[in-house]
Amino acid sequence: MAKYVAPIALAIPTFVVLHLDASWPVWFGIQTPDTGLTPKLPALVAYGTAFAAGWLLHRQSTLLEVLGRQWRTSLVIAVALTVVCLSIVGLTPNVAAPTALEGGAAMRLAYAAGYRSRSGTGRSG
Repeated sequence: MAKYVAPIALAIPTFVVLHLDASWPVWFGIQTPDTGLTPKLPALVAYGTAFAAGWLLHRQSTLLEVLGRQWRTSLVIAVALTVVCLSIVGLTPNVAAPTALEGGAAMRLAYAAGYRSRSGTGRSG
């Protein structure tokens, strides 16, 4: 936690799942499991990782102080990655083709990395 590696490590599983999920509606975030009884792997991984991190932080509450000291850096990183993600997908949702990104696979990779890393800085989303 003290070396800023934990947020990146926590973001990696969700990044991989989002990047590999061709049905991921990029502008609309992580699909929640409220659309049916079938579990959604991206939601399970993203929310499960956040739950596990919270559980581990609860067991070692001194680490919360470390995160508390890093809030400014985390905020700057989150805002910068949000700007990058919005520059990739635009400010208006593409309802006609929610899974498409201009630039193909390379842009999808960049967006998935920025999207999950932004969330992994200690903010949900």
